[in-house]
Amino acid sequence: MRRFYPYGCERTILLGPFKGYRYVVELGHGFSYAVGKGSYNFDFLARHIREGMVVYDIGANRGQVTLFFSKLVGTCGLVHAFEPAPIPFESLQQNITLNGLSNVEVWQAMVSDVNGSDSFTFFHDRPTEGKLNRVIATHDLDAGTSFRVESVSLDDFVRRQERMSEVLKIDVEGSARLVLEGARQLMDTVQPSIYIELHNVEEQRAVRDELQTRGYQCHTMAGEKVVDPASGWAP
Repeated sequence: MRRFYPYGCERTILLGPFKGYRYVVELGHGFSYAVGKGSYNFDFLARHIREGMVVYDIGANRGQVTLFFSKLVGTCGLVHAFEPAPIPFESLQQNITLNGLSNVEVWQAMVSDVNGSDSFTFFHDRPTEGKLNRVIATHDLDAGTSFRVESVSLDDFVRRQERMSEVLKIDVEGSARLVLEGARQLMDTVQPSIYIELHNVEEQRAVRDELQTRGYQCHTMAGEKVVDPASGWAP
């Protein structure tokens, strides 16, 4: 398969919700993407995002879901895509440019609880699993490359925007608590819908402490209500 989909080449998506879009083939963004496969939960997201919405893709990586959001919100909507690591961010930019998506704005930054900078580790063999050093296991640090990245809190970011976010997609490999702590004002005033991928117990506790205490109701993608996100495993 790699012979027909070599890394770095441009290919067309053949099947799925955005058939006809173009993308750059990279590790973690290959043939399965071209045929509409992969664990991106497109059907679930399509049921909750409407034309004209403002969506924040937090942890956009190479744009696997950003392209989908762009299609769903249409020309009247807007997608803000955040990705801190230089390698996937470059791919993200390429994929947006390839498809001429004028409703997407990309930001090379880590969404967190503070503005400034933070230490981040990128794994070249696992390009979708980069994470802040504050949440990474010590023994994993040697397996990747660490560097400083820009960090921004959502509360500060939204103050500079003309339109408020209506949907947050959060997939930040263990640092979701920091994202939510930096978005308390946004959640208190706007209460956007939030889709979150959970990676550890700390993120589960954050859903309970930061979301449920603000009146959010939590459900699995199957629609089952989650009474206590910190009890057991509730992805």
